[in-house]
Amino acid sequence: MDNIKIVGAKVHNLKNIDIEIPRNKITCFVGVSGSGKSTVATDIVAAEGQRQYLESLSTFATRFLRKKDRPDVDRITGLSSTILVEQRQMHGSPRSTVGTTTEIYTYLRLLFSRIGSKRLSAGHFSFNNPKGACKTCKGTGIDVIVDLEALINPERTLEEGAINHPNYCRPDTRMMNILKTTGRVPFDKPVKDLSQEDVQFLLYSPHTTLKNAEQGFVQSYSWEGIVPRIIKRTKDLRGVSKTKEKNEGNLRKATVCDTCRGSRLNETALSSTINDNSIGYYANLPITKLIEEIREISDPLAKNVVDKMIVQLQALIDVGIGYVSLNRTVNTLSGGEAQRVKLARELGVDLIETIYVLDEPTSGLHSRDTQNLVNILQRLRDRQNTVVVVEHDATIMKNSDQIIELGPGAGRFGGELVCNGTPEEVARNEHSPTGQYLGRTKTT
Repeated sequence: MDNIKIVGAKVHNLKNIDIEIPRNKITCFVGVSGSGKSTVATDIVAAEGQRQYLESLSTFATRFLRKKDRPDVDRITGLSSTILVEQRQMHGSPRSTVGTTTEIYTYLRLLFSRIGSKRLSAGHFSFNNPKGACKTCKGTGIDVIVDLEALINPERTLEEGAINHPNYCRPDTRMMNILKTTGRVPFDKPVKDLSQEDVQFLLYSPHTTLKNAEQGFVQSYSWEGIVPRIIKRTKDLRGVSKTKEKNEGNLRKATVCDTCRGSRLNETALSSTINDNSIGYYANLPITKLIEEIREISDPLAKNVVDKMIVQLQALIDVGIGYVSLNRTVNTLSGGEAQRVKLARELGVDLIETIYVLDEPTSGLHSRDTQNLVNILQRLRDRQNTVVVVEHDATIMKNSDQIIELGPGAGRFGGELVCNGTPEEVARNEHSPTGQYLGRTKTT
């Protein structure tokens, strides 16, 4: 089948329209914001392609997957498995990095296990493995400290709420009530006037048992300093509830781990080198620098791995994020950066007859990298895939095989098919605002 055919589309503001999208081509959806272009690309093509694929799986395989509703169309044909590469931040643990997401770090570990100065297994170079993880930061590369200036008002007494934390801000909270009753720390002195011993106990005490001789109250209680208690509750960010994050987020500071210097690995892993550099050195380099260093590795045993790494690293550079490192945590990437990481990852997969849907991939991309993005889209197409792009950029439009314009306006004034043709045909269309723009008779 040569086309994806959508008949009677009525999703959102679409006015019962019919659209044909050529397969194995690059199709650019254009129009003003709210015209309906993203509705067709994302809510119809991507959603229905994914829904049909899930329906082809066994009931056992899909029982844990969220079922998708069929979009409001009369008929849609010509779909195949669909991948939506959208602008959405990646969410993961502090252990999810650019390197692990793209699997380039897997190749780097393999490289060190083959030709590193110390022949260790690939597991010894994984920060997700106890064999390789730094014992201080547990493989996250960061250390969490408490901002004492945010935590304490030294001018206030504990009675007046010197501690800026819900569990310690009032003398009648459970922990502070017990601490006050035991008389271990004065509550009537400003914190700045407390003895060094009292401040040390309040903030940094290891687990200790507080006792109260009075009847009718808690007789003993296990106390731990406020700082280590906060750090323990927030060390593994996957376990932090929204309430704890709200209460403690402004009290924490993340710093590079002093032990591994951000490499996430222990001393054993970092002691193995290639060209006198550790795996931590390579993983923390900007990708534009890393690819140069990888090209310098000439050991014959490494050739296949090096070649694969260079291809994947170049893909990251081509999509405009050569400034990040493999150790960059994915939840620190912007939506645009995350989209380009996903796109680069797809270049390493040899899928065919797949539909790729991208929503404004040039957003946040430097103009000098736009042609590289065009080359990537064309590579996906040339592998017998269909590429559907929602985009405003003229370079992307002109290098597409087909342009479909929705509009003419936004909201209830949109949702109609304005034109559907090659860039040259659209440029000659007098009724197309995009055509006037491409034909240089109208500027935006």
